Amino acid sequence: MENITLDNISEIDIGLRIGTNLLRAGAEIKRVEQTITYILSSYGAVNVDVFCIPSLILLSVEFNGDRRTTRIERNKIINIDLYRIEKFNSLSRYIALEKPSLDVVYEEILKIESKKDYSFIILLFGALFSSFGFSLLFGGSFLDGLAAGIVGIIIYALNQIKLKEQYATVHTLFCSLVGGLLCVLMTYIKLANNLSAVMTGAIMILIPGLMISTSIRDIIIDDILSGSLRFLQSIFISLAIAAGFSIWTRIYGGDIALSMNDTLYIPIIGALVGTFGFSLLFNSKYKRLPIVIIGGLITFTLYIILLKIAGLNPFFSNLISAFTAGLLSEVLARLLKAPTTSFMLPSLIPLVPGASLFFTMYYLVNGDLGNFISTLMTTLLVILAIALGIVVSGVLFSLILKKNNNK
Repeated sequence: MENITLDNISEIDIGLRIGTNLLRAGAEIKRVEQTITYILSSYGAVNVDVFCIPSLILLSVEFNGDRRTTRIERNKIINIDLYRIEKFNSLSRYIALEKPSLDVVYEEILKIESKKDYSFIILLFGALFSSFGFSLLFGGSFLDGLAAGIVGIIIYALNQIKLKEQYATVHTLFCSLVGGLLCVLMTYIKLANNLSAVMTGAIMILIPGLMISTSIRDIIIDDILSGSLRFLQSIFISLAIAAGFSIWTRIYGGDIALSMNDTLYIPIIGALVGTFGFSLLFNSKYKRLPIVIIGGLITFTLYIILLKIAGLNPFFSNLISAFTAGLLSEVLARLLKAPTTSFMLPSLIPLVPGASLFFTMYYLVNGDLGNFISTLMTTLLVILAIALGIVVSGVLFSLILKKNNNK
């Protein structure tokens, strides 16, 4: 972002700075565009056109009596940060209502930007819990989960190297090579028994499951360009992960396969632990942690009930569960005056087919076309179900609010 000071700050600088921060924190494209528009309109802009994709914001704005000004802001960083999404969303609301001076807003922006995330130690624990939980969910024992958690910590630490901003796919391949080697070593020296469960838990730190789900949602709501770009990016990242891990399974001679624990309660425990871990990695506010963890627990428990007890297929089980998560998130967002994203993303974590996406690319890299096509179709149906559930819940909630407001 361009360096600005209190001496040369403008309304456009404020709008772009907040918009870029939201984009970097993983906010929806539509939210970024709307936020910039609201801010500049609050400061007197008569015409505002904003075009945003994950790597770029293009702004054209006109104030009374002035020529149109066009600005471009590049972005190479996207890390989900629910704290910053919430704080910048609150700041934009404050601007729209109170129209504070630019220097006051700029100081608040700097305060939010400089706010420390969870300490690195806590984030490492987040990686541990994330990998441990998903290893349990996908058929691993306590020992397998612990091994996956250790590998997850190392992968997360490596993934923080700044190199990833310029060479994201290459960096992901490097992390996958290291992670795959460690998973094989854990199994070889008998610190773990189930190679599939260890790898499946460890790769959740890298796999872009949420990215591909939100990309389909963007496409459904007609944000086709942004959705397509995110979809392609997630595919390339998944291929790099699959390539890095599959090299070591070939050398080791082992075979891995996607599975879920057969019991009812162990996958739920795994989902609960995994949701907690990812909530830390997503920088959820401390006071939000109990709420988002319960949200993930409700979502996945409903999914298990629908799939294993009611006997519904994965498509409808995911559709209904995602719809429920979306509706709960919309209600919580209104009650607690926070963005829906703050509650929805952690709640959806147990549903996102990260492992299925990995195995789809794994079969492709290994030339197993039969399993590739089968797993691909399953993965796409699950992603579509989650995206539809989110969209339908949002539309329904908007209609309910509109109807109540018209009374």
